[in-house]
Amino acid sequence: IGATLQRKFERINFSTSLRQPLITGMRPPLLQYIGADITLFETNVQKLQVSANASRNFRAPTLNDRYWEDVGRKDLLPEESYAMESGLLWVYHKVKLRGTAFYQLVDQWILWSPDSTNTYRPDNIKKVKARGFETSTEFEWKVRSFSQTVRGSYQFTKSTTEEASLAEAASIGKQLIYTPLHTAAASIVSRFKNWSANVFLQYSGVRFTEASNSPVY
Repeated sequence: IGATLQRKFERINFSTSLRQPLITGMRPPLLQYIGADITLFETNVQKLQVSANASRNFRAPTLNDRYWEDVGRKDLLPEESYAMESGLLWVYHKVKLRGTAFYQLVDQWILWSPDSTNTYRPDNIKKVKARGFETSTEFEWKVRSFSQTVRGSYQFTKSTTEEASLAEAASIGKQLIYTPLHTAAASIVSRFKNWSANVFLQYSGVRFTEASNSPVY
């Protein structure tokens, strides 16, 4: 059940919503969202826009989390979280620059991790904090039947365990497993009439496989 309100002013796009999930056997909270995009200035050649939003979120365990053969757990708790995000967009001719910062606090994060027998099983982490930023750029160049688009992006994501059970105390303050701090990507797309050529590059930083972030050699 949900309701959404959207309103567009001269330089502001505003939206807010309320949702009440209905799930058998669970009591999800009322979920709220509020956000706005504000155009600071706009001309024929450039545009500067800021955005911000905040929300309360809920995620129930999936069928795989609960019923995957021999490893799923029916007693998993749903995730509940609060999230905030703010961004800046600058457009100048065919160049786009975007930057976004985010913060999220999650209770009962569901994570698949190996147990003592190296079997992956889902479990709840009491509290996880995720924060970081992302930047991206895009440039397009076109001459008659030939065009070229260049894109690049970088993301910094710090996701740490803030609270855990006594058995997982070594993970407190450490980066979540399989979540790299640094990721980046770049692509070049060239087009000529009905032909195109793509080059794509991707980088991922170190991914820990131990909750304590112990290096594995």
